[in-house]
Amino acid sequence: AVMAARRFIKGLTSPWSLGFSGFGLAYGLYHIWDSTQSGTKYELHEDLAGKTYIVTGATSGIGQVTVEELAKRNARVIMACRNREKCVQVRRDIVLNTRNKQVYCRQCDLEDFDSIRNFVQKLCKGKFELDRIDGVVHNAAMMDAERKVNK
Repeated sequence: AVMAARRFIKGLTSPWSLGFSGFGLAYGLYHIWDSTQSGTKYELHEDLAGKTYIVTGATSGIGQVTVEELAKRNARVIMACRNREKCVQVRRDIVLNTRNKQVYCRQCDLEDFDSIRNFVQKLCKGKFELDRIDGVVHNAAMMDAERKVNK
């Protein structure tokens, strides 16, 4: 059995075996690479004019960057935030950077059902009268993990 194992290992290291193994490896890697290169590519600069997005947690971090990217693409963006003053400051910076004035601040505390109802009612009438929402980015963070009971 030991002799058979030695012959088997010696056969694996022959120039022919190594050549075929190398060819197989190269062929496989090429097909993996080729499969990642085919297909449609996402255009990062798609124009979103006429589309409306709501972003929660929009005053910092990922939410703020999301609002800025949507605004760069001409979308109408509604920033749903707890802190209205901070929202107004962030909105001003985004409008100055993107030249898109269709970025709006609306107060909405997701821990308070009355605040959520008020937010929705204001979107459905008045200045906006939204007939559609094209996307919602729910990015609001929890401040603590303690269970709370709402009103």
